[in-house]
Amino acid sequence: MLQTTARSTGQPHTAVAYRSDIDGLRAVAVLSVIIFHAKLGLFPGGFVGVDVFFVISGYLIASIILKEEERDSFSLARFYERRIRRIFPALLLVIVFCVGAGALLLTPNDYLLFGRSAFAAMAFWSNFYFSRQGGYFAPAAETQPLLHTWSLGVEEQFYLVAPFLLLLLSRQLKKWRAPIFWALFIASLGVSAWGVFREEAWAFYLPHSRAFELMCGVALAMGLVPRVHGRANEALAALGLAMIAYAVLFYSAATPFPGFAALLPAVGAALLIHTSSDLSQTMVARALSLSPVVFIGKISYSLYLWHWPLLVFAEYQFGHDLQAWHRVLLLLAAVAISAVAYHFIEQPARRMGPPLTRKLVFAAGAAAIILTAALSQIIVKGRGLPGRLDPEIAALARATPTRVQHGGLCGFGKEGRQREREDCFIGDQAASAPRFVLWGDSHAAAVGPMIAKLATDSGVKGYNVGRGGCPPLFGLEKESSVFRRCLAGARDMDRVLADPNVEQVILVGRWGLYAEGVASLNEAATRPRRFVARDDEANRAAFARVLTGSVERIRAAGKRVVLVGPVPEFELNVPAAFIKGAMRGAGGDITMARATFDERQRGVMPTLAKLSQMEGVRVVYPHLQLCDALVCRATAGGKALYVDDDHLSPAGALLIEQTLRSSLDGVRK
Repeated sequence: MLQTTARSTGQPHTAVAYRSDIDGLRAVAVLSVIIFHAKLGLFPGGFVGVDVFFVISGYLIASIILKEEERDSFSLARFYERRIRRIFPALLLVIVFCVGAGALLLTPNDYLLFGRSAFAAMAFWSNFYFSRQGGYFAPAAETQPLLHTWSLGVEEQFYLVAPFLLLLLSRQLKKWRAPIFWALFIASLGVSAWGVFREEAWAFYLPHSRAFELMCGVALAMGLVPRVHGRANEALAALGLAMIAYAVLFYSAATPFPGFAALLPAVGAALLIHTSSDLSQTMVARALSLSPVVFIGKISYSLYLWHWPLLVFAEYQFGHDLQAWHRVLLLLAAVAISAVAYHFIEQPARRMGPPLTRKLVFAAGAAAIILTAALSQIIVKGRGLPGRLDPEIAALARATPTRVQHGGLCGFGKEGRQREREDCFIGDQAASAPRFVLWGDSHAAAVGPMIAKLATDSGVKGYNVGRGGCPPLFGLEKESSVFRRCLAGARDMDRVLADPNVEQVILVGRWGLYAEGVASLNEAATRPRRFVARDDEANRAAFARVLTGSVERIRAAGKRVVLVGPVPEFELNVPAAFIKGAMRGAGGDITMARATFDERQRGVMPTLAKLSQMEGVRVVYPHLQLCDALVCRATAGGKALYVDDDHLSPAGALLIEQTLRSSLDGVRK
């Protein structure tokens, strides 16, 4: 995202000569990203443009540091002064714009989330912030106008480390710099590859999993990659462009990323940088140096900053009414705004000399962070400032839950993911012994308080075992590495099943997710949770096999099984749509076609029907109380039945109370 060149850095100048082809490469990167974000269907892998930016930043920053050190002119204060001049003004302007636009358009909960992200963005911590938001309960990307600043966080964290590490490798450890560098490179790549299949959110967002991409550029600046000449050079340049193009055109959200997959665009970008120079250019470099391409590259930082908020706010306001041509117009608007920002914000801030001294630059940077922190706290402490809305709508927003209401029950913990102690009981704590087990994922957390209440009313108690995003199933390790973090739940269940007092196991899960392998019917927009990659029928068969095997294992332990069927899943955030509708004066319930539910559960219902024929197995169906023959409801009686797109709210759990009550039938005191 960041530009660092001798011709445009202004005051003071760096030791690195300007290269127009690198601005052209920035254009390739930013156009890939913004067209991908605009959902035009042209570049399914356009997100790799960020990885190209990382390589460019690594190369230029390392080149500046090493060449200034070589001339004995490197200054840490000057280095960070340039970064503040380059980054802060444009970023602060975008954040202030988002504060104003959010106040007009966002619901209180979404504005609250924005307030938290605003300070994280200005403090260059947003990659850590969004890594925590990027799990099972992640807000929809369309509600996060500063989501894209995660990459700025990665780069800024690199800037905090790079000067010290590079100076150390060029001075005290010069003889060992190559083996140390490549050891760190391999370590970062290994961590990234491991994280992709273990903890996808932090692998995507965090700096140690992305460092190897920046290091691809650093390796060039350090002279660790030999040069070639002539036709071989031209061939390598063409290969580099082809590698980026392949990733942009053929990667998708289903590609495990970053990990080894990120090497393709990163190495491709490194080849394009390495095969050209300020003295000689390849044919590809000359094409990248064409004036229109260079222009886009010059404004790429502002363009990256502006395009996403414009798309997010438009999507938020108009939803499915936003057509492709609207998105194109938004991108053109982003280009126009970015050109103005480049000439009147970025360039003056970088070139301005006295009275803008270094001390004033640092003071201005601190003031920008303090201002953003103040705005953030006003929004957060005000819980999204519902007072800016009509009083009736504000009251409705305050009364509408937007996350799973686990009620502090043991075993659900924060967002249904943390188990608080080894033996976790729900229901009547005074009961003599646990008689049932509730085993499930976050869907169990959503209905857990109601099951606990019903158990208490019946004078029984049971174990609670589970974790958000983890199917309540045995044998996961034999089917897919995707669910390895979920194996502890199966081990807990083995211990609980050994309890002779336990009579019944209640299984609650987001079955459609595991059968279909994706979080919505729109597969291209979601990350996979598949047993079998890229084969829908095989994945459904694997799901049926694992669920059947799990039920048989529980029955072999002498326990009855109650399977709680799926609830309808909506492809929108229900509370947000509910409150937005009220804000816009749009009445009526939120529904979806019953056929959509049936299609989503096509790999689930036949399996449940077969299992219901087994002795000691009963299946109960919540959707019968949420759907009729034509539609499924997301709202009823002026309340949202969900806290997001698929987890029931307390009102939703109350609506299926009878179904949940029946799941405890047969459990004795």
